[in-house]
Amino acid sequence: MKVSSIRGDARHALDICRRTIELVLPKRRTARAPEVKEVIQVIQNSPTAAYLRDCGFHEQMMFASLIKCIKREGVDEIKWGKVQHQHLIYMNVLTSPTDPSRKPTPSELTLVLDAVVASRAILVEEGAAVLKKPEGEQKVLLNLESEVERVLSEIGGSRWKNVLSA
Repeated sequence: MKVSSIRGDARHALDICRRTIELVLPKRRTARAPEVKEVIQVIQNSPTAAYLRDCGFHEQMMFASLIKCIKREGVDEIKWGKVQHQHLIYMNVLTSPTDPSRKPTPSELTLVLDAVVASRAILVEEGAAVLKKPEGEQKVLLNLESEVERVLSEIGGSRWKNVLSA
């Protein structure tokens, strides 16, 4: 079986290979296609993948926006205003004819953020000092493993994959 034909990057293919080897190592035999298929099935049905597939369009867009900001800034904690700005940029790039085309207002984006914060998928800076900061200066942090980028690329198709890998 060709692991490289599966969607994802080289790290994803290597992860599949590593997990397959870990699966057959106790049996002291060579890995075969059924084991690879089993590992792929487990990865595709992970709780993170299931959660992201169940998220609404703007929730998925928020994750993509946060990932883009993290890559651009080179840090994990990003100002909420930058994520909002990236979300609005992506509305021009990532929407398909079946997706909502109206750009959300700042208060609507805050509702989307509140939804993903409630699930603990994104963490928000808290404390007394945060209350003194201007809106948009509060920092947000992705609280999910690196699988997010791969799953969003699968859900959104080639446009999402191209944007997320840039």
